Amino acid sequence: MSFFRASASMMEATSTLIHRSGSDILGVREAIDDLTGLTVTAFPMTMVRDIIPARAMMTAAYVLSGLLSNRRRIYLGESSRIGRRLYDHSCDPSKGFAVEVFVITKCGLDPLDKTAALYLQAHLTRVAEDAGVITVQKGTGAQAIDPSLRHATTYFKMAKIAERLLFDAGCVAFQNHPAAPNTLPDDLSEPLAPISEDDAAPIEIGVLTRNAGTEEYQLAYGDLWARGCYADAGFVVTAGSELRRETNPSVNPILHARREELLDAGVLADIPGLRDRQRLTVSVWFPSPSIAAKVVTGAHVASNKWVPITDPGPFVLGT
Repeated sequence: MSFFRASASMMEATSTLIHRSGSDILGVREAIDDLTGLTVTAFPMTMVRDIIPARAMMTAAYVLSGLLSNRRRIYLGESSRIGRRLYDHSCDPSKGFAVEVFVITKCGLDPLDKTAALYLQAHLTRVAEDAGVITVQKGTGAQAIDPSLRHATTYFKMAKIAERLLFDAGCVAFQNHPAAPNTLPDDLSEPLAPISEDDAAPIEIGVLTRNAGTEEYQLAYGDLWARGCYADAGFVVTAGSELRRETNPSVNPILHARREELLDAGVLADIPGLRDRQRLTVSVWFPSPSIAAKVVTGAHVASNKWVPITDPGPFVLGT
């Protein structure tokens, strides 16, 4: 019986079996699709070393979930030796944000194979990036999978079931849902920003890079990578810096015009594997560091987002 007057067709109804192995609601739990045997097992990262050998050797896709700088973050992967892979992650400082694990397996006589696990990783990475509610931490990157026509529909249906099971198990990274926290560092509900004199001043595209000895600054805004320096009574954002694709509703219209100016000039390049940002191919001069920060982040932020370089080591833009 439905709880509401308007209900979906019985043909569209789905059921998920939730199994807990103990009384701790924050402990191990399994979300199972009884028809296909697809299963999402959720558990704290601290339990990785307790995985039994029989499960440790299974092929699986997985999601690591946690917080970094008070922002929700996930990492997606796959392995044919899931126990060993998760143990390695538990010892990896770059995965130190992870507090919970979601492992996708398939029970029965037809377990998950390597190709299916790779497809799940790639599909879920794309869906999480499109949802845009949680930061997706990049590793080596999901391997591109082009399944045969015979498997394409099966894999897609499997991936959609996995999305449902992940949500039922408590992972809200793949739907733009009220329960999913926004990953943007700034409040989207802030009032429309006023236009200052600096806001109306023109920018210069394709300026020379900074002189030797000029102090360089880095952007402190989420995981966006950008560098810049003071020059000619303004601020130069150097080539190679990243520019966030989305623009917060709170920004003033002139910021939209500046970003369109960069786009029209053809100086924004796509970054393989990253859909939420683009890269500046030339250096750009702005009337102030505040304007530079607003254009790069697409948000109403202040000049204090530019901070002195804390890690002067090399940064690989591409290979």
